Amino acid sequence: MSDLLRIVLVDDNPDDRALTLRALGQVFPDLQVEQITNAEQFTRAVEAGGFDLVITDYQLHWTTGLDILRVVKDRWPNRSVVMFTGTGNEEIAVEAMKADLDDYILKSPKHFARLPAAVRLALERARQRQALVEAETRYQSLFERVPVGLYRTTPQGQIVEANPALVQMLGYPDRRSLLAANAADFYVDSEDRRREQALLEREGLVRDFEVRIRRRDGTVIWVLDNVRAVRDAAGRVVCYEGSLEDITERRRAEEETRQRAAQSEALNAIIAAAAAARDLPRLLETALDRTLRALGLEKGSIWVAGRHIIRGLPPGIGPASMQVIQAAKPHISDAIVVEDWQQVAVGDALSAVEPLMARFGVRASLTVPILAERERIGGLNLVSLIPRSWPPRETALVEAVGRQLGTAAERLRLFQAERGQRELAEALEAAAAAVSSTLEPDEVLDRILEQVERVVAGDAFNVMLVEDGKARVVRWWGYERLGTEERVAGSAIPVTEYPNLLRMVQRGEPVVVPDTAADRDWVLVGGREWLRSYVGAPIRVRGLTVGFLNVDSAQPGRFGPADGRRLQAFADHAAIAIENAQLYRELRGHAERLEERVREQTAAIQAQYAR
Repeated sequence: MSDLLRIVLVDDNPDDRALTLRALGQVFPDLQVEQITNAEQFTRAVEAGGFDLVITDYQLHWTTGLDILRVVKDRWPNRSVVMFTGTGNEEIAVEAMKADLDDYILKSPKHFARLPAAVRLALERARQRQALVEAETRYQSLFERVPVGLYRTTPQGQIVEANPALVQMLGYPDRRSLLAANAADFYVDSEDRRREQALLEREGLVRDFEVRIRRRDGTVIWVLDNVRAVRDAAGRVVCYEGSLEDITERRRAEEETRQRAAQSEALNAIIAAAAAARDLPRLLETALDRTLRALGLEKGSIWVAGRHIIRGLPPGIGPASMQVIQAAKPHISDAIVVEDWQQVAVGDALSAVEPLMARFGVRASLTVPILAERERIGGLNLVSLIPRSWPPRETALVEAVGRQLGTAAERLRLFQAERGQRELAEALEAAAAAVSSTLEPDEVLDRILEQVERVVAGDAFNVMLVEDGKARVVRWWGYERLGTEERVAGSAIPVTEYPNLLRMVQRGEPVVVPDTAADRDWVLVGGREWLRSYVGAPIRVRGLTVGFLNVDSAQPGRFGPADGRRLQAFADHAAIAIENAQLYRELRGHAERLEERVREQTAAIQAQYAR
């Protein structure tokens, strides 16, 4: 790098110029001086700009040193100017210094030696100024081009400075419109700003402060704020200087990762619960609660095999959920996704269900069928009270839950069927043992009722025997729990006045009444209004109906055809017991008649011999 020092010397006195050149040459060996003696030379030199420093006299025949100073500083603000004059005064010196003069030296023999030092100092200050300008330029360039929002605000929220990245981040058309806004209004939660300001007041610096802010169009973004408090000499905070980085995508990715983990955890828990389940209602509750939690929801329902579990919704939502599936008539395994029920088009298969969903305030729903052996046995319905999208991963999760529940429900059905058959076999075996262990019909019938309770889920049980066209209750079980034992014990009713009893007599088959309130043949008996479901089986001996085995329930829908078949098996055992008792009575009567005849014959013989 060259050490050449280029000086423009403006002085119309040749002797002074020679003295000046001599003084400078003694200190600066590599020196280039352009001597200026008139206005034209000065103008050319200023326009060319090929100099590092200007030395000028004050009094010139065409101008003054102040004018020279102003021209140079106007054209080259960072170039140094030293006034070396013998005609100036203090006022001129003050005015020149105000105009950014670097130094003012009087022309005198003792000051010539000071000139090189003044030049050196002026050049150093010029280098410092240039370095500062370059630093400011770099800073401004960085401020303008850095892809992070930079700002300066007052504690009250007035925006003093903002870079283009911040203008773009916050969605403003230009810097001016952003400066007219107040930073305090950007915070979604004003408590976040109060908390951040408290940290700044206490610690002076806040790093990595994650906060939600609202853009000009109202959309919400997450930003990372790094900010420091700038204080005055008295220690008061005068402004905040900081940077904002948009971390919305990062937060979205983190939230998606968290949701995926939660959904995976929920599905694994449901899979484990389904594999170990022995109780379907409990499994349904676990599956619904886990699924809602994994999707950040609070409302939904699930139904399988007549069991309905509801969370956060009125009971009527159950039928509505089932109507969604029925109305949509999708492929048997398709999910039904509705992001906004109010946007369902008229004529759409689901439009008929929209008023029902509106009644419950449902705006969005995700419904999946629960299948077993490719047959729909139920469904899982998740709802939102505001419009909501259902990302594919959420739909896939709920579909997977539905598949697990279908598999578990079928396994439990088979397990319960097997257990039911085992219990039925054990109960029938116990009933058969009772029949063969005693000829006392009352004891046998009581034991049969005990076994019926094991395999037919009723509330009360009784045996009726037919005498003279009336069915009389001879044995009973469970009515004491209902407070109706006195009404039942020994009661008798005409068979022909009760269609269900008459049907059993005529057909010899069991009768099932799932809901007595809906059965047109049901005869309501006073004091038995509680009876809502009924199953009965005829007791037949030698082709004749001699009685009935009955089971009552206070719950509608309790009994089905399978219960009728089971009950008939016990009725057949009761028939054997009754027939055995009848045969025993007949044999006993015959034996008594034989004994009587023997006694009569013996008495006759004894009387004959006595004669």
